Amino acid sequence: MLKELYSWVKKSDVGSKSNSSSSKSSTKSIKVGSKVYLSKGAEKYATGENIPSSIKGKNYTVQQIKGNKVLLKEIYSWVYKSDVGGSGASSKPKPKSFKPGQKVTVKKSASTFATGESIADFVKGNSYTVKQVKSDRVLLGGIISWVLINDLK
Repeated sequence: MLKELYSWVKKSDVGSKSNSSSSKSSTKSIKVGSKVYLSKGAEKYATGENIPSSIKGKNYTVQQIKGNKVLLKEIYSWVYKSDVGGSGASSKPKPKSFKPGQKVTVKKSASTFATGESIADFVKGNSYTVKQVKSDRVLLGGIISWVLINDLK
C-alpha cells in the first residue's frame, strides 16, 4: 500500500524538472516541428512511466509544447524538455543502413522486438535475411519479425 508524503518546498523549486541554466539554454530553440534527440539518460515520461531503452537515443519530431514538456510525434508521448536536445541529426552518428536480401545478426544484448514483445534467446546471436527496411527497424525472414536497427550487427 502506498502512503502519500507531504513536504514543504520553496516556491522557486517547483515547476521544472531541472533548474540548471544549461538545460534551459539547450531547449530554447525547440519549436513545434523541430527534430530533437531523446537522451539515452532519460528515465521517465512526463506522465511518470518508465521510458524503455528502445525509445532512447533516437530522433523525434516535436508535435506540441506545454511548459517544460514536449509531445513527440513518432511515439505520441510527453517527455521533459530537459531530456531532449535540438537538432538531433547532429547529436548522434548516422544510423546503420540495411538493404533487403542482406544478412544480419541479432545482437545478444537485444531484449525486445520493435513491436515490444520479448526476443526469445534462440533468436539472439543468429543470422537472418532482411526482407523489408523502415527508418528504425527491419523485417527479418525466418522469424518474420520487426527488429530495431540498433539491435542488429
